[in-house]
Amino acid sequence: MIYDLRLRRIFYVFLIKEFDGSQLSLYYECFSDSNWRYNFGVLVKNFDVDQYLSRVALTKYESVRRLLLFDRSKPIGFCHIQMFDPPSRRCIISGGVKPNLIGTGIGVYAACIVIDYIFRKLNMNKICCKVYSFNSRSIRLLSKIGFTLEGTAREHEYNEITGKFVDVHFFGLLYREYPNEFVKKILEKTKYEYAEK
Repeated sequence: MIYDLRLRRIFYVFLIKEFDGSQLSLYYECFSDSNWRYNFGVLVKNFDVDQYLSRVALTKYESVRRLLLFDRSKPIGFCHIQMFDPPSRRCIISGGVKPNLIGTGIGVYAACIVIDYIFRKLNMNKICCKVYSFNSRSIRLLSKIGFTLEGTAREHEYNEITGKFVDVHFFGLLYREYPNEFVKKILEKTKYEYAEK
């Protein structure tokens, strides 16, 4: 956070970097926390962090970009962007902030800068994401940012932990719908830059 004397305003300053295999501790911190992992959508009883991360964070996929988010030099979260069908300029995102930052409001800023980066720098036309029906915090956040609930797949996935099927909500945000008034206010208080390799 910095204070601009000329504008008499506090700015939150973030850095976006491509994941290069470093900062794996951030992933461990997130996926080792059972509540965080559950809301992220890992609905299995016997969970092996190393095995999961080798597939999710360490395996290279041409269609996936992995971003790390920093508040100055401190890692605060990550985002995975899966690109689909280049002519349609559509992607699916997933990610989150560190467990100890949930509920602090930092996730709102992180989400807004990621969305801004995807639309302005990656030239996407549509951002999609899926959220489990029990993840009310993420549903509220997506709604504030301007995402539209495009549909619900009923009993779409099996939850090994509860032994029940869960509904999955699919949200979408179009470039022409962005930014809404809420996002404009957040971006007025936020600065971010992308660190080239």
